[in-house]
Amino acid sequence: HGIMKGSLFFQVIFFLGFVAIFIGNVQLPLTVPLSILISLGFLIRALNVRVTLPFVLLLGVLLPGMVNLTLTGHFDIHRDFVTYLPICYGLFVLLFVGGFSYSRTLNYAPFVGVLILCIWIIYSFVVSPGDASDYYQFKLTAETPLGRSNYLAVFVGFSLLLSTCWLGWASLITFPAFLLTMSRTGIILMVVFLLLRYVAAGQYKLKAVCFALLIFGLLYYFWDHIYYYMDYIWEGFINTDSLHVRFRAWVATLDIIRVNPLVGVPRSYYKDALEAAVPGENLWDPHNSILHLIVSFGFIGFLFYMSYIFYVFREFYRASASNRFWKGVCLGYSLILIWSLFEPILLTPAIEILQAYLFVLARSWHVNRCFRSLVYDRHIPATTDYAVQCGQNRILPV
Repeated sequence: HGIMKGSLFFQVIFFLGFVAIFIGNVQLPLTVPLSILISLGFLIRALNVRVTLPFVLLLGVLLPGMVNLTLTGHFDIHRDFVTYLPICYGLFVLLFVGGFSYSRTLNYAPFVGVLILCIWIIYSFVVSPGDASDYYQFKLTAETPLGRSNYLAVFVGFSLLLSTCWLGWASLITFPAFLLTMSRTGIILMVVFLLLRYVAAGQYKLKAVCFALLIFGLLYYFWDHIYYYMDYIWEGFINTDSLHVRFRAWVATLDIIRVNPLVGVPRSYYKDALEAAVPGENLWDPHNSILHLIVSFGFIGFLFYMSYIFYVFREFYRASASNRFWKGVCLGYSLILIWSLFEPILLTPAIEILQAYLFVLARSWHVNRCFRSLVYDRHIPATTDYAVQCGQNRILPV
């Protein structure tokens, strides 16, 4: 019965919060009052919160981080707590968001958010000065309060894969926005995932197109001769320097992990050590989420976080078996996880909030599905203790 209480109000608050993920931190007088409203709406439910295993696992990620602050003796509050805030945002969502009745309307929230994001991206290109000297400079003109081109491409790519499974018309705007923000890694990953998507669906014509694009993408990424050819068409289309910088950052991070492999090192210590190892690049992370997790929270925090990811992905995968929306979410979330091996994606505020929101929505979907099955298929009254118990335990095991 608590699931249904105040459902419409919390559905509206949930929808607004979900859309806001794709907008980012807009410096407007509306931002702070709206954030307070959304937060208070969820805090009202504080007396009815349930501490689940995913919450405990994500909380466990923070503990090694707190320990490494004392072990290294290197503490800078302005830089170190930036690493912990995204985890705290995810914890807030897992603890206070939820407990409402599921509505199919909530599935439209990520599309409304990405629609605003894509229009913003395209608009940023339209109003840009247009004096970029090469492709990478041109791509960097894609900037919104959520971030810059490479980071924006992750959200657009997630929504593009989601639209291939559900609400296909949304790809009409997500695909152009992805072309304007994509990186080399994004090209190859998107083609591979689209290929897998259409192979599974038996759509072989589209499979052939994706396969041809994959071959071109691999050549585009690895073959030196095509670098010069593309540079001839558009100077600076290929920039191999970023590959070398990433490799040097990975090697340097492995050396820094040895300082304290169990609980990691503070961000400020890592930043100074990385600048010394890779001078002149102003790097904040190794552009690899596994290395970023281990260097920030050690192998202990890494195991906690991977367990949390397992529970989140399992929830999406279970729902994907019988629902096209969740099949798209499962595909898009897989893209995010693979992409995070090459870009700083995980442990960023928007991504941590996004996966926590999706997890809560998936739980709500499962509860609604079980409730309807009990009431309508098995003819068990909704008011019985058995129906309530099933909604709490059978579908929400932790």
